[in-house]
Amino acid sequence: MGEGQATWRQILPVFIIFLVFLFAGAGIFKGLEEYFYDPGDPPPRRRKVEHVINEFVQNVTSNGTVVTVDEVHSLVRQIEIAKHGRILEQVSYQNDTSYNLDYMESWYFCMTIVTTIGYGHMGPLTDAGKIFCCAYAFIGIPICLILLALVGGQLGDANRWMDKRVKEQLSKKIKNPGFISIVGILVSLIVMLSVFFFVPALIFTLVEEDWSYLEALYYCFITLSTVGFGDFVAALPSDTMAYAVNTIYKFVVFLWIMVGLTFLAGALDLMVTKLKDLGSKVSDLDVPDIDGVNVDMADLKLPKGLKSKMNKDIKPKEVSEWGKTGRYNGGFDTPL
Repeated sequence: MGEGQATWRQILPVFIIFLVFLFAGAGIFKGLEEYFYDPGDPPPRRRKVEHVINEFVQNVTSNGTVVTVDEVHSLVRQIEIAKHGRILEQVSYQNDTSYNLDYMESWYFCMTIVTTIGYGHMGPLTDAGKIFCCAYAFIGIPICLILLALVGGQLGDANRWMDKRVKEQLSKKIKNPGFISIVGILVSLIVMLSVFFFVPALIFTLVEEDWSYLEALYYCFITLSTVGFGDFVAALPSDTMAYAVNTIYKFVVFLWIMVGLTFLAGALDLMVTKLKDLGSKVSDLDVPDIDGVNVDMADLKLPKGLKSKMNKDIKPKEVSEWGKTGRYNGGFDTPL
């Protein structure tokens, strides 16, 4: 463990504070949304949908076909589920429907705020909810970053341990330090991709309905890179999964995201450090090129007592002058 690095015992209180912040935020967001939502005055986008559906029903019924608004709403919900795998709106489009936001969905939403993933699978419908989201992100994101930094210090030790073991094994067969560093970076990258991308993607294909392996792998990358498009979202409510199982599934995905973000950042930091070290070693190789490359030959270390054909001591500064002008020692075209 590095000097000044927090221990797991010291990290635990920060993690507990972070969890309390998540669960408290979920309850506050749920309460604000349900209390301030007015079924009689839905958001503008919801009114537009309602207007389109009513106009469609009127046009169809005028032709003698019997169709109700409820049937169209049902069709819209089925289309949304078929297209996105979920209903995009948290409540139905019916104006007389109250807003009952599930607590764990609210918690999952708060998690996407503080981790900056922001899937966009749901959002605040009320002005109070919008204000809360801004304040919650302003406070929660720094707390999340602090936690990730603390955990990253511990997981960084795992990265360094793995890098050390790889070097030890390679150094028995390979003597080139630069090549060993490159292979170490590649091994770290392969292990990181396997643990946080390839294996989780396989698990998601088994749990999520109709996800191909490529789609699951795409979801893993979009999530841990915090791009969060929201076209694929894991652990959403499903008719085929019990509520308790879905709750556990949400928490497992949350842990995967937190550890993945931390380990990914640590591994990338290790690779950047190795590349910098490799670059500095290459730049330290001061090999002069006689074919016109600008090289400061005054910095060359000459052997002690080196003399010219005229039996005079050769100084680095004079060598530099000769290399630039072709003249040596006051203007004579004399070879060294």
